[in-house]
Amino acid sequence: MEITTKNYIDSLSVRSASILLIILVAGDIVFILLSFFNLLLHINDPMLNVSTERGYSEFYQYIKYFLISVLLIYISIKYSSIHYFAWVLVFIYLFIDDLFQVHERVGSLIANHLEYVASLGLRLQDIGELFLTMIASVVLTVFILLAYIYGSKEFRKISRDISMFILLLFFFGVFLDIANASIEFGFRIHFIIAVIEDGGEMLTVSFILWYIYLLAVRGIKADCYLCDYLGLFQNRKN
Repeated sequence: MEITTKNYIDSLSVRSASILLIILVAGDIVFILLSFFNLLLHINDPMLNVSTERGYSEFYQYIKYFLISVLLIYISIKYSSIHYFAWVLVFIYLFIDDLFQVHERVGSLIANHLEYVASLGLRLQDIGELFLTMIASVVLTVFILLAYIYGSKEFRKISRDISMFILLLFFFGVFLDIANASIEFGFRIHFIIAVIEDGGEMLTVSFILWYIYLLAVRGIKADCYLCDYLGLFQNRKN
């Protein structure tokens, strides 16, 4: 009877997480499409663009980052594990960075003190932003590594899963951003890359929220984690 009840609860948890993911991704797609309609239909409302700071899509991202942080704190308290607070720091930083445009503002301050000419087509502003991003990444990585070393087996697997999402977020938010800033394209190509960049970030954060929510409602002990699935895939491929 207990097994049946547990399976039923797990089924409800997975179903609710799936519904949440559908809603989140649908919201992302709406904002991405609004960006294209805004250009194609000549609406010219910058608040509709996903690349606009403090635009409608940005506030949508704020909510997701906030919920991820709250759910991680809940998981940490529920399972009496302080290690999850290392990931809380990561997402609180991302939330504060987006909300207060930290890397843009600090990047400008750093750029004002740079005396050499930026290379690879990058502005001094871009160099400053990248410099701050690297410093923040190093500091946060230290906390994650310490938590990883002393954390449980479940925490380590969960950290690997979240790290894969973070790398994807880094690809959209940093790599594509640098590529778009350093290579000279026409306006429309720059616009499309910007939408892919910010739209990719939005979708990635939605999947992170889905994953953390699933952990919160289903439990941190799962039959198989994302890193396990990738491992199985690699084994079959080899």
